[in-house]
Amino acid sequence: MTETHAVDRDRSLFFTTQRQEPKGHTVFLEALNQAETVVSADFPPVEKQAALQRIYSHAEKLLDEFLADEAALANSRRPARWLAPILRAMLTSARGDAGAALGHGQQALAAAEELRDEELTAIALSNLTEYTSVLEQYDLGAEYARRALRSRWTNSGILVTCAKALYKAGDKTAAERALARAAEFLSDDPRSIIRAHGEYEHDLSLMADLPSARAIVEHAADSREKGGV
Repeated sequence: MTETHAVDRDRSLFFTTQRQEPKGHTVFLEALNQAETVVSADFPPVEKQAALQRIYSHAEKLLDEFLADEAALANSRRPARWLAPILRAMLTSARGDAGAALGHGQQALAAAEELRDEELTAIALSNLTEYTSVLEQYDLGAEYARRALRSRWTNSGILVTCAKALYKAGDKTAAERALARAAEFLSDDPRSIIRAHGEYEHDLSLMADLPSARAIVEHAADSREKGGV
């Protein structure tokens, strides 16, 4: 999995519970989306690298401005001491520095635990499984995944992400249990399962030997054929 996949995933997990956030925060995330477009584009390597450097520098400026804006932070429903390292992790991950992203992610986890916020803790733990995956620290990723799955707060995105971490660590039984829970979340909403398949297609393909991974893929295909989009 590339660093770009990782930043895409942790941003998507962050958005699973995101509501209206201040404009500066939204613009920062849009800049990261632009970077992903450049990564996937058929540009000469030198031009691509130069474009990415400009985008990341601009994104960092936007992030610094947002985090320095007390009014914007006050309007955010996320506590600043958790939000700042979460966003820093996204940026450093996008830049290919998974080690720095892991450090920022661990700061976010510590903040969530100090706040005794189970939702923020689960998101931070799930994001950490992505950074450890890039670093090939699979046992640590599985530990984060198990902690996230013990939470009373979860969603289909976190379940799929944690399943992948467990799968990469060799615990296919636990990965299947997590995917089965994800399928339950999605089973009553064709649109949700199609979106989930599109967003997590890469991860589901990695776990194609697991029954629940195949079930999600098949359910999404059936829903498309029946006009679920």
